[in-house]
Amino acid sequence: NAWADEYRVLRGDGTYATVLDRAYVVRNGRCEPVRVVGSIVDITELKATEAAYRLLSAAGAELETALDVTSTAATLARISVPELASFCLVDLLQEDGSLRRVAVAHERPGAEPMLAAGATIEAGAPLEAVESGHVQGATGNGTGHHACSTIGVDAEVVIGGYVTVPICGRDRTLGAVTFGYADNRRCIDPLHVLTVKELAKRAGLALSNAKLYEVAQSAVRSRNEVLGMVSHDLRLPLNTIVATLSLLSDSMPERRSDVRNWVEIIDRATWQIQHLIEDLLDVSRMESDEF
Repeated sequence: NAWADEYRVLRGDGTYATVLDRAYVVRNGRCEPVRVVGSIVDITELKATEAAYRLLSAAGAELETALDVTSTAATLARISVPELASFCLVDLLQEDGSLRRVAVAHERPGAEPMLAAGATIEAGAPLEAVESGHVQGATGNGTGHHACSTIGVDAEVVIGGYVTVPICGRDRTLGAVTFGYADNRRCIDPLHVLTVKELAKRAGLALSNAKLYEVAQSAVRSRNEVLGMVSHDLRLPLNTIVATLSLLSDSMPERRSDVRNWVEIIDRATWQIQHLIEDLLDVSRMESDEF
C-alpha cells in the first residue's frame, strides 16, 4: 500500500514549512507487512511559487477590467492585501511632479484612515523609488516613527518592514506601490520581492491603458461637443436657404427653364447637407447609446 499527503510543520524559527510526506508498506511473500519506507520533501518554495502564479494570474485579469486610473489603483491595493502584504499604498505621479496617494488597503479596514489616502507625498521611500527606478525596502523598523514617516503613514501603523516598487508604464514611470508588513520576514524573501515587482509591472501596463482610455473618452466627448455646435450653427443658415427655395418654387412657372434647373440643383445640395448633419449626429448618438 502507498500513502501520500501534504501538511505544514513548525520550524525552529517560528515559521511554517509545507512538506510532502510519502510512505510505502513493504510486504513479504505471505503479504504480511514487514516495514514502511517513506520520505519527507520540503515543498515550501514550490507551493509558494504556485501561489504566486495564481495570484498574478488573477490580478492580471482584474486589472484588465479596470478602465480608469482610480479604479485600477484601487484594484492593485485590494488584491495585494492580505496575500502579499499587511497593507498596500499606491502613489501616482502628478503633472507637477508630486506624488499623490490614490489608493490604500489594510488587512484591518479600520486602520485604512491612518494610511493617508488622498494626501500628497513630498518625500520618503515612494519618491525615492520613482526617482531611482529600483526597489526600495527596509526591515526591522518595528513601530518606529522613522518607517512611518518615510512611507508617509500615521505613526500608529505597525510596520515590521516594507518594500516600495516603482510603477512603470510603457514609456515612463507612473508612480510607486508600497507593500508594508507586520512581520519583516516576508519582505526579505526573494520570491516575494519578484512577485511584487511583477505585480507592479502588470499594474503599470493596466494604468497606461487606463490613461489612454481616459484620453480617448475625453477626445470623444470633445468631438461630440464640436459636432453639436457645428450642427447647430449649420442649421440656421441652412433653414434660411430651404425657406428661400420654397418661396422661389412657388413662382417657378414664371421663370426660365435654366433658372428652374439652378434652383433644383441648390435644393438637392441643401438636402444632401441636411442628411450629412443627421448622419454626424447619428454617429454621436450611437456611441453614447442614445440612438
